[in-house]
Amino acid sequence: MIRKNKILFGLLLFFTISVMLTACSSNPLDQQRSNGYVITVTYDDNGGAFFDNKEDTLLVDMFNPSQYKKDADGTVRIKLLDPTSEKRRSGGASRIFVAKQNSSLVGWYKTRTPVEVDGFVVDENGRKLTADEDGTYFYLEDDGKKITAVPQYTYSDRWDFDNDFIVYKEKDKEINLTLYAGWVPYYEFNYYYLDGDNWVKLDQVTTFGYPEIHAEGARSYDRDTIWLPEWKNGAMDYSHRYADETTYNFPKISGKTFNSAYTDESLSPESKIEGSFKHGGTLDEEHAEAKNRIQNLYLTYDEGERFFISSASQLIDYADTNGYYQIENDLDFSGLRWPGIFMSETFNGKIFAKDGTSVVFKNIDAEFIGGGAEYGGLFGRIGENAEITDVEFKDVTFTVRTASMIDDVYYGTLAGYIDENADLKNVKVSGKVTLAIGYTQFGSDYDLNLLANGDVSKVDAESVEYELKLIGFESYGGYLYYVEAEEVKVEGLNVTLAFYADIDRELEKSEYVINF
Repeated sequence: MIRKNKILFGLLLFFTISVMLTACSSNPLDQQRSNGYVITVTYDDNGGAFFDNKEDTLLVDMFNPSQYKKDADGTVRIKLLDPTSEKRRSGGASRIFVAKQNSSLVGWYKTRTPVEVDGFVVDENGRKLTADEDGTYFYLEDDGKKITAVPQYTYSDRWDFDNDFIVYKEKDKEINLTLYAGWVPYYEFNYYYLDGDNWVKLDQVTTFGYPEIHAEGARSYDRDTIWLPEWKNGAMDYSHRYADETTYNFPKISGKTFNSAYTDESLSPESKIEGSFKHGGTLDEEHAEAKNRIQNLYLTYDEGERFFISSASQLIDYADTNGYYQIENDLDFSGLRWPGIFMSETFNGKIFAKDGTSVVFKNIDAEFIGGGAEYGGLFGRIGENAEITDVEFKDVTFTVRTASMIDDVYYGTLAGYIDENADLKNVKVSGKVTLAIGYTQFGSDYDLNLLANGDVSKVDAESVEYELKLIGFESYGGYLYYVEAEEVKVEGLNVTLAFYADIDRELEKSEYVINF
């Protein structure tokens, strides 16, 4: 096949012409044959493409046997140069490459035979192909459209560029040899995860080129191996560094945590993978035939993204409103900020103490900037699917800071709102809890609950000492708003505030402190 591109001539060996062939007004091959170059070697990219200076080309080597030394019987022996050899140049241009998408070059072969299944030629995906009038193959899409395709081939008579020769005798007149690129698709790891009783194939596929990783001195020699996730610093780490410094990522499913992997969907004990797993595929290089190219892995995951928390900084780093947190010991938040994502959104995850022992979250400093949020607290809202068990929140300072008008919002120290279906067991709020409200313009009289709104029946707050600190916003020598202390109404943990938005230049105090 002649391709529309430029023609490049290069002196390959002493009497060899290498032609990067394209369409032109005259056939360059015929021209060279008339000059005595009667041995022609065509390198068929076989569904791939040659690239020289970023242009798709066809590579042909031509030889003039009269220019070569003959053996005693008049035979000429000519050694070929690999098309991709660094010694080969095309018209002084850069090295020639040949490539095929998602495939590896195994070698060059004199013979190729289309693979047939049930009497039909098939492509690498197993689709049945039909030969067109010009000898090309195609398959039909559902709408009847013809799609050109390359058959799957088996190969034989592999050319050894180190030891094989073209043997020419005068009686041969001309020799025309075609060497076909032998391609094998990348080898694959496919992943399936158990969703209920069904295996679901994940979109992620891990691939590698078999010849590339087995090449002498290959830096990517370990790409035929996958590594299972492992626990690091309280979280599941799904990444692994290959030998060539690139990163392998094991499939991660949102809202789930990896549990185990198997090579058989029956999940038999003998098929369970420990640590890492090497692909079992092999390659028949003499026929460019992949053996066991696809390796299926069967994965199980636990519900929820899980963490083992042993420090306050870990909880902050891994904050997720749907996370499952096993707390290993008491957590001290001194000098740290409580996670902002917890304060303004709905928590539907799980927090529970290791082995059912009670743990303490202490010295919590939480500053909330409303920004239009509907709820605010250590947890904006504790949702219907949330579970918090055996946790005491101690010495909490919850500060609300916003310069916007606030209407129809819920604030509380533990949560803005606790859903009645939330599962809270042995949850305590103890010590001195301070609620400081500052830089805030309330739209009207405002009711707040110093513990939480909603269902607080599952929270033990009997030992709480409350301090409500109201901080005014100084402006132009006065206060943009203030609170008349005698108008603060307290009923249990519910507080009703009446704010004044006039600037009072005679107000001496910047804050009111109410203990109860």
